[in-house]
Amino acid sequence: MASHITTLLRSDEGSGQLLRRVQQLQRLQRIVERTLPEALRPHCRVAGVDEGSLLLHCDNQTRAGLIRYQSRTIVSALHAAGYDTIDHVTLRVRPPDPVRSPPPPRPLRISQRAAADIRKIIAEKCDDPALYQALQRLAAHADDDPKS
Repeated sequence: MASHITTLLRSDEGSGQLLRRVQQLQRLQRIVERTLPEALRPHCRVAGVDEGSLLLHCDNQTRAGLIRYQSRTIVSALHAAGYDTIDHVTLRVRPPDPVRSPPPPRPLRISQRAAADIRKIIAEKCDDPALYQALQRLAAHADDDPKS
């Protein structure tokens, strides 16, 4: 099965072209990263190549301006690596995606039957006051629905 997938990915059809495109963009990214000062590397991503232009995404306008000063050096490095068709760099500011906070936890709910069983256990066998209080709090989370 794995050899079949590898064959499919290396073929000239759809996914093979996609794999080659991804590999090309990764190579371009490595060349750009080697060319840029270390402080700018994490803030710049290769987004694509179109009609002789290398498209770079930067996370803010200030860094885009600093990278713009490096554009001739980037083009020279690309030519040295065999990408002679790229003759200029286009920069676009694309802020990083905001970090989303996780959704709030769902309230704990247990069935009324489970709550009744917990209360029964408390009444019959619980001598520990801390355990008694914890089980009471748990039983208080019973659903209001009498069918459960």
